[in-house]
Amino acid sequence: MQTDNGAMCLLPWDSVAIRAGGRAEPCCRFWPTTEFLEGSTVTINFRKSKPWQKLQEDMLAGRKDSACQQCYKHEAAGGKSTRVFSLQDTELPTTTDLRPIKMLDIAFSNLCNLACVSCSRHYSTTWGTEDFKAGRIGKQIKVLIDHPTSMVDNLDLSQLTTLKIFGGEPFMDQDKFIHLMKKLDLSKIKLLVSTNGTSLPNAELKALMDQCDSICLDVSLDGLGSVNDWYRWPSRFAEVCQTMDQYDKWWSKNSNVKLVVHSVISIYNIFTLDQFIIFMNTNYPKWELDWDWVSGKEWQKLSVIPYEQKLSLTAQLTEWNAAIRGNWIASKTNPFKRSIFEMNQNASSNMKEFWEKSNALAKERKLDLLKMIPDLKTLLEPAVDTSTL
Repeated sequence: MQTDNGAMCLLPWDSVAIRAGGRAEPCCRFWPTTEFLEGSTVTINFRKSKPWQKLQEDMLAGRKDSACQQCYKHEAAGGKSTRVFSLQDTELPTTTDLRPIKMLDIAFSNLCNLACVSCSRHYSTTWGTEDFKAGRIGKQIKVLIDHPTSMVDNLDLSQLTTLKIFGGEPFMDQDKFIHLMKKLDLSKIKLLVSTNGTSLPNAELKALMDQCDSICLDVSLDGLGSVNDWYRWPSRFAEVCQTMDQYDKWWSKNSNVKLVVHSVISIYNIFTLDQFIIFMNTNYPKWELDWDWVSGKEWQKLSVIPYEQKLSLTAQLTEWNAAIRGNWIASKTNPFKRSIFEMNQNASSNMKEFWEKSNALAKERKLDLLKMIPDLKTLLEPAVDTSTL
């Protein structure tokens, strides 16, 4: 019988994540190589493709794949990763034989009305439009990345029990969302939706969602007030709260609905993490808190903070850890401890790059970064000249 060998994950056997454009991956945390990208799309029988079979063979042999680094890093920090969760309460595979798809993650497109600083045009048409206007991409690059609804119609979803919808912004693609929901036995479906908190489902979609066995509604929110307005531009914090209030009204008393706020922790919001958790405890006590740490954009990571500031921030995070308890489940990574871990990773960037890129983005969007996130000024003064803003 196969056991957890440190590399094994059930998702390459039981799951598929379909990205905008039709790229097929085992899960939403997977960072594919170019070889994997070229050999895995929904237009082919991707689950029998060479990249998928090699991934399965490596996992069976206990060989860790670089594309799964997010889970391995999460585990190294003391958390329970998606990989570990996948192994619970089920018999693990011993061969590369296909199994029914039980979990589907799908992005209908990259259509999104926000351009969050940690995101990119691959997941946001607003970012794509900005990139085009600034000359970072040419006319040959599509701003909207999507795939026809019919692309998933040939998948056997008869054994599906978990459906995750992400984007872009799913509630801007409601026709496609509704089309997929109508194909499923919703009484068996555990539905998870990731949304940016600026849109609501229409009456037809909400009625379909309410038929699901359970719902997890995951609203992205990365800070309070002007921190949010910088990070998740051009959203407004007060408007996102109004949306959350409506979700609270609809679902907070339903035992089969879990309301979650998901935050991506970076250099922009780490200094107000305590205020954010206290705000959630006070205003949305039934909502669960979930965390990720910025990936991909090295210059936004906590590791670029100068050494002296790391020492003082470590002391602050340790103090918060002792004094503040938020509504995150025990198996999730403690945000204070994990932030200390992330801060002490090897840096692939520095404060100079952080300032140059943040400054350029602020000018492009006509925003006053140091007014919106005043904590940055003290952090920047020893390292860079801020007079350029």
